[in-house]
Amino acid sequence: MARTAKGRLWLRIGCWTFVATALLHLIGHFQAIAGASDLLVGFSGSFSALCLFAGLAGLAVARQGGVRLVRTVAVLYSLLAAALLVISIRFFTLPPIVSFAIALTACALATLTGRPSTDADPITRDQNL
Repeated sequence: MARTAKGRLWLRIGCWTFVATALLHLIGHFQAIAGASDLLVGFSGSFSALCLFAGLAGLAVARQGGVRLVRTVAVLYSLLAAALLVISIRFFTLPPIVSFAIALTACALATLTGRPSTDADPITRDQNL
């Protein structure tokens, strides 16, 4: 059970990082963006919304999901954070790079430590019967 609890904890940390990134990005978004097109402003706002809701969805899974679902979401969020980290390294400044590096680390640790023991989760145990 301890391994699964650690996996859930790491997933929560990664998801809270997504939420924090969204909120910090929104703060910057509402400041005047001189010369930005409506398209750029729209994509910027969409990015904040997607990070926020991805983080909140992951927190719901970490709280209520079975072991397999938590691990699957952790793998997918690791891939998401890795992609966003690569994009951030290429195009952005230090804050999003740090945010996505933290999210990637936490979600990867959730993937590695979230493997169930033989009887850790009744949902998983019942599915294996």
